[in-house]
Amino acid sequence: MITAVQLTSPVNNKKSEVLDPVLSWQANSLANTYQVQVSLDSSFTASPLVDSITTSSSMKIIPRNVSKKLEENTNYYWRVRAGMGSKYGTWSGVSTFQTVVNRPVMDSVKSRDGFI
Repeated sequence: MITAVQLTSPVNNKKSEVLDPVLSWQANSLANTYQVQVSLDSSFTASPLVDSITTSSSMKIIPRNVSKKLEENTNYYWRVRAGMGSKYGTWSGVSTFQTVVNRPVMDSVKSRDGFI
């Protein structure tokens, strides 16, 4: 029986997470694949932004494996389930993180005489 995995990072309810986080979980010795889902909806009823299969116990969320880039200052929900062949165990508990708010970068400003 393939048991549910434990999500490890980012920790549940993390604030100021980067826009390309690495999601990680405890490996399951009976599994050879993991299904990872990321959603804006904690019940995952809407189509997930990420629905990927990996053989690793971590996955970096980058634009090539998401249908939409993660937005700033947004809450995301994620879960993972372990699998062996075509059989999967139950989903992990759902964890959430909020992405960072990037502050605009200001170029230095100089007056005509060189003083700010």
